[in-house]
Amino acid sequence: MERANAIVSAVLDHQDLGKDSPTFGNFHWWGDETSVGDRNAVCFMSPWLSHIAIEHGGKLTAANASRLHASLSHCILAVRAHPSGPDYSNIWLLKAASLVMMGRALEDASLEADGAERIQRWIELTAKSGVCEYNSPCYSAVNVYALEWVYHHATSERLRQQVARTLDYLYADVFQHWHWEAGIGAGTHSRAYPDDRETGMSLVSCLAWIPIQRTDLRIGPVVGLDLGGRFTPYEHVQPS
Repeated sequence: MERANAIVSAVLDHQDLGKDSPTFGNFHWWGDETSVGDRNAVCFMSPWLSHIAIEHGGKLTAANASRLHASLSHCILAVRAHPSGPDYSNIWLLKAASLVMMGRALEDASLEADGAERIQRWIELTAKSGVCEYNSPCYSAVNVYALEWVYHHATSERLRQQVARTLDYLYADVFQHWHWEAGIGAGTHSRAYPDDRETGMSLVSCLAWIPIQRTDLRIGPVVGLDLGGRFTPYEHVQPS
């Protein structure tokens, strides 16, 4: 626990706490950065920090527990200040997940309500236009694990069931574009990175190999998407 507390403390050291900073509450991506270069950072950090507070808060030192509570309060401001809309699928859903998770961690029901309203807005847009970051080898997986945070930590059963149905849709979308023989996603897609297709090691590859329980691919460290008792897709989206 000493090492874990040291890591938590180091992470919190990289939050922007400048009172007059336009990126107050956000995080530096790298240890040598002195300012926030990417405002998306807080959207990725907030669910994990909330998870620590919810699941492992009792293992933190008193100093770290106090710092983490304050950090999450600052994260709320940074998440809400992020200018993206629901067409920026992965970040919008991460913002929603952040608010739901922080609501649970801070015992503030208004934050979960805010997150739920954002999820509803995304569902309404997707019903009209489809997923804007469509079939992305990277960000389709981020959409899924953002909603998995909500599924496992929301206090509202209505929200959890709404998210479960949405996860069914997203998982089905992933597997409908999955090339089973090649072992990679296929078809026209939106945002991707150079190695996503060539190596078969995109985040969607990681997402796909977990539910179908294949062990013959070395995916690497980014396979850490398992939240413990994660949402499992129904059989109809798995190979026969």
